[in-house]
Amino acid sequence: MDKPKLISISGPTASGKSALAISLAKKLNAEIISFDSRQIYKELKIGVARPSEEELAEVKHHFIGHKSIHDKYTAQDFVKEVHSIIQNSDDTTHNYILVGGTGFFLYALEKGLDELPDISETTRLKVQQEFDRYGLVYIQERVKEIDPVSYSQMEITNPRRLQRIVEIYEETGSIYSELINKPSDNSLPALEIKNIVLDLPREILYDRINQRVDIMLEQGLVDEVSNLQENKNLNALQTVGYKELFDYFDDNTSLDYSIDKIKQHSRNYAKRQITWNKKYQANALWVNPLNEDTLSKILDYVAD
Repeated sequence: MDKPKLISISGPTASGKSALAISLAKKLNAEIISFDSRQIYKELKIGVARPSEEELAEVKHHFIGHKSIHDKYTAQDFVKEVHSIIQNSDDTTHNYILVGGTGFFLYALEKGLDELPDISETTRLKVQQEFDRYGLVYIQERVKEIDPVSYSQMEITNPRRLQRIVEIYEETGSIYSELINKPSDNSLPALEIKNIVLDLPREILYDRINQRVDIMLEQGLVDEVSNLQENKNLNALQTVGYKELFDYFDDNTSLDYSIDKIKQHSRNYAKRQITWNKKYQANALWVNPLNEDTLSKILDYVAD
């Protein structure tokens, strides 16, 4: 019996991953598995560009709004859940389209994942105190020195993820990104995936990002963020599109300034995603999603 195909669609924010994934899923009798580390949260919709209810109804999706912002969720959790879906499927004809922008989640699937170490309260408190005392830039520089692989892909304004990398290093001397490629008896096996990367001219991509932010505002982003103010210190909300508006609600900035920062930070994040893909997806099929023959090229590629 044939194994299901695993196909990934990567690319920067606003490059058209979701629409292409749905079109491809329909062609291949596939379900979609999201590897977006923010679309997993049920409280976040507009600001994370979650697929619409109509899109979700077209093809079965996994990992969209299935966790709360109060839940801890790691790459390790993601990999375990993906393996569970594939192993427990009662329909072996299904293929899976992995789609998202959190490259480290996909990297973990392809390389295999070892159990991450437990962190003592002493180490956790030490790292937290360093962050409280020296601030965000200090811990960014520590992560950049300790683990440049993670630093190149992650949201570097997310303090909890930064602290996690430092905690692991302080506790064990291990590097977070290397742990997922370290075989052991507890490792989940690496998965064989056909990789596709969406590649748009930079000017077009940045224009799409700016337009997407404008659409989010029309859809009610300001109200969505306003309703989450009491949770603004949670890890899940240290996210582009939310943290800038928290500054506005705290009277630190004007609304126009916060909107400009959302656009700027979204473009910065897209640039980091592009850098990551060039380094870790160099052998993937790179396509321009705006070309008319893109879907047929992908179908030929995954058929091999």
